[in-house]
Amino acid sequence: MWSKTEQIIKSIFQAEVKIATEAIDEAIAFYNNFLELQNRYQQETPEQREAEKAWIDQQRQQLNQVQQGIKEILNQSAG
Repeated sequence: MWSKTEQIIKSIFQAEVKIATEAIDEAIAFYNNFLELQNRYQQETPEQREAEKAWIDQQRQQLNQVQQGIKEILNQSAG
């Protein structure tokens, strides 16, 4: 009887350790990725940053145009 209880306790403990280990591994992977991205951004030149911002602004403008077009189509079909 004691052996069976001991096995159950070991099994539960091992499962909890596995879950904790997986969570720690994920946290470490996330943090490593974050550090790599931070390093990349720190190495970017001001020109690269400005070019990236300009591209994002352009994409935002295009998205706004598409949104406006969709609204116009919906308004026409509702009217």
